[in-house]
Amino acid sequence: MHCGLTRHQLRTLVSQGIVERRRPGLYRVSGAALSPEQRIMEGVLAAPGAVASHESAGFVLGLIPAPSQVHVTVAPTRRLRLDGVTAHRSPVPKSHRAHVGPFPVTSLARTVVDLATMSDLDRLAEIMDPLLVDGRLTPRRLVRVIDEIVDAPGRNGTALLKAALDVWAKPIKPGSPAEVRLLRRLTEHGYDGFVTQQRVTVEGSTYFLDVAWPEELVSLEYTGKLHHGPRRWANDERRTADIESVGWRSREVDVADLAPGSTSLWTWLAKKFISRAA
Repeated sequence: MHCGLTRHQLRTLVSQGIVERRRPGLYRVSGAALSPEQRIMEGVLAAPGAVASHESAGFVLGLIPAPSQVHVTVAPTRRLRLDGVTAHRSPVPKSHRAHVGPFPVTSLARTVVDLATMSDLDRLAEIMDPLLVDGRLTPRRLVRVIDEIVDAPGRNGTALLKAALDVWAKPIKPGSPAEVRLLRRLTEHGYDGFVTQQRVTVEGSTYFLDVAWPEELVSLEYTGKLHHGPRRWANDERRTADIESVGWRSREVDVADLAPGSTSLWTWLAKKFISRAA
């Protein structure tokens, strides 16, 4: 036995009430409160290769409070039926696995994808957005995990996750809801007096600055994390160099700057507008 006791000794301890048998091959000391971590570990140990997943993985990873139900994921060919445990049958490749202390869990990206099957849009965004803001996750990584779950192309939650990612995948555009949010946030932080689509001509080339304070020669340029790829780099660099050559100071802005808790945009503006900083 892994605990160093024979079967006879274990039976004796159980009969004396010192140890309780939870499940076949699984025992615990009697009388101690059963913690969420113990319940999750019980579920994981109940099936070879199982990992804590969904809300249980979310708890272990520090994303959500302890769930009332234990969730584990097992191989599609394996069945697991235990009271208090919801078993999901799905492939969990190595890249979708992680360890947090003694717990085998789904990776951070896979956990967010799985949580999409159990959440509404607001709750999912509340979990996901801080991870995207601080860089622990990227939109590309989440989309790749969706693509790698080959057992269920129409998997529940996929549409919800893509809806939650929508604001991260698309660039801010003039007239878009994201632009409206940005302009409103600028005003709320005391940075009024701006104009949009400011025309600037440099040696015969004409550019339009998305948001600008002409007197201060400060501007913001909209970008999208998924849409400003290598084919755009040369044009972007030339545009930036031309604008800066006539005195403008510019910063790229994307939807991450609009996320709750994001401070980098406001820190940059505060340095350019010391007297206006809110």
